[in-house]
Amino acid sequence: MTLLTTWIKSVWRAASTAMGLRDKPGSRKKPRVVIIGGSFGGLACARGLRKHCDVTVIDRRNFFEYTPGVLRLFVEPSHFRALSCDLRSRHGVTFRHASVEHVAKRHLTITPVQPQE
Repeated sequence: MTLLTTWIKSVWRAASTAMGLRDKPGSRKKPRVVIIGGSFGGLACARGLRKHCDVTVIDRRNFFEYTPGVLRLFVEPSHFRALSCDLRSRHGVTFRHASVEHVAKRHLTITPVQPQE
């Protein structure tokens, strides 16, 4: 088990216990989690939480891009597919292509991103 997986599981246990989500008899509804940002940290958290929660990832871009590899595109343009992936195709996770305007304890305000022409 990786360090990140261990950390996510310990955070989940602590948060779910504090919010009273664990060990409720008859409670089968998953807690809802919203992750702002679909980069390394956001996608790692979404992957770790998707079995236990209904996860929604919100990002201004609808794709993940491995930025350190972009320089390779100058010499090998066909390498772009290996550097990016579509966020809308993450299994077990809902994706919203939007910008977050305001975050409060029980709700957040988002603005959908308009497609570029």
